[in-house]
Amino acid sequence: MDDKSDGLRSSRIGGLRRDALRAGLYLFGRHGVDVVLGVVAEPLIARLVGPFSYGLWIAGQRVFLYMTVICALGIDVYLLRKEGEVETDEYHQAFTVLLLLGLAGIGLGLGVIALLRKWIAIEGFGAGATSLIVALPVVLSMRVPVTQLERALDYRSVAIIEVSGRVLFYTAAVVLAFLGWGAWAIVLGFWLQLILSATIATARARYRPRFRLRAQNVKQMIGYGAGFSAANWIYRLRDLVNPVILGHFAGAEAVGYVGLAERIVTSVGFVRHAAWRLSMAVLGRVQDSRERLAAAVSEGTRLQVMALAPCLIAVGLALPFAAVPLFGEKWKPLIAIYPFIATEALLSTLVSLQGSALYVLKRNWLGALCNVTYLTLFAGSALLLVPKIGWLGYGWAEFAAIPAFYLVHRLFVNEVGRIDYRLAGGVVVVFAMGLFWQKLGWISAVGFVGLAIWPLTWRTLREYALQLRALRYE
Repeated sequence: MDDKSDGLRSSRIGGLRRDALRAGLYLFGRHGVDVVLGVVAEPLIARLVGPFSYGLWIAGQRVFLYMTVICALGIDVYLLRKEGEVETDEYHQAFTVLLLLGLAGIGLGLGVIALLRKWIAIEGFGAGATSLIVALPVVLSMRVPVTQLERALDYRSVAIIEVSGRVLFYTAAVVLAFLGWGAWAIVLGFWLQLILSATIATARARYRPRFRLRAQNVKQMIGYGAGFSAANWIYRLRDLVNPVILGHFAGAEAVGYVGLAERIVTSVGFVRHAAWRLSMAVLGRVQDSRERLAAAVSEGTRLQVMALAPCLIAVGLALPFAAVPLFGEKWKPLIAIYPFIATEALLSTLVSLQGSALYVLKRNWLGALCNVTYLTLFAGSALLLVPKIGWLGYGWAEFAAIPAFYLVHRLFVNEVGRIDYRLAGGVVVVFAMGLFWQKLGWISAVGFVGLAIWPLTWRTLREYALQLRALRYE
């Protein structure tokens, strides 16, 4: 009986790994296409509109994204993590609630914009942010069909939705920027992308919205989602540090420098975002066993770091030579700020899946504690440093928040168990030093030699190669 149970458990684990790898390939492939599109179109857009207009877009976008996080109330996360099947009626209720929250969010967002306009004092900020805020009902309600696809690990459809939207966004933004529309070129590209993505999502999921409201189910959704959202609201306040603090003290151009650096890191570091999205669907399936959960987080962290680090260092090596030819002379400060943003991305990757696991285990208050610590260190340091040393103070503020990552690690160990940092930690240290090669010189190359001759590096790469090869022949 025990042998049969062990065999069944191994089969379940193997099946989950195969499903996750297959879904991950589609998801990573989608983000890989986004990288290619971004490499071609993003420099052209930035060059055509200039740092001021790009910074104007970033400021409005950050406010819009934060309002999206607030108004979603974690309902899509509730649907994604819910154990067992989700009934069609539950999807309809989620759609109704999200649509109503989006409409309410327009009013709340307009009030927030009115307050921020006086503080940020960037000309055109109010109009640009308003043109994005009114999209909230559409953005929120389309999460229902996308969540249906993600629950089924149908990331092929998700990839089709997102790639189609990004192609249209970049095409429209480049053409309109060339015609001299400035920040409005990017805004209109966003709207065209949204309309196309919403249309394809409902078609691929075969979802036909219905208006439904049942107090008990809605209360359950919001009760669970609000716990997750409260912690996420705190963390996502970090996105407002750029426009609110940097915009006030250093102007729209500084917002543009940091915003473009973050956009580059997000694009080439697509694996981090893709793994987080996949973890929401996968970690929930192994939450019944602390041992399996710790093993899944350990393996996921190692794979995530090993995929992310080479992408970031490749850009870090090329940017000093390519920034001015690609973006123009006005974008030269991008070279100095990029290593800070990229290093923070590497370090946070070490604990991102641990944070996801705490949420899966419904330890939302622990996530909130980590986020408060991070935000206090980051925003507080930026408020002190940016007025003194300008936009570079934003980069040093990222480093000042690093102790918050250790807190995430300690809480995960207490709740779940230890994970193996040997290879992932080594990769992060070596590649972080490599990102500052212009400052450190030849010393930054020493770690790469050690990593190249470490047997654990090659053993791990061989294991992943064999797994991917086996997946091809299934």
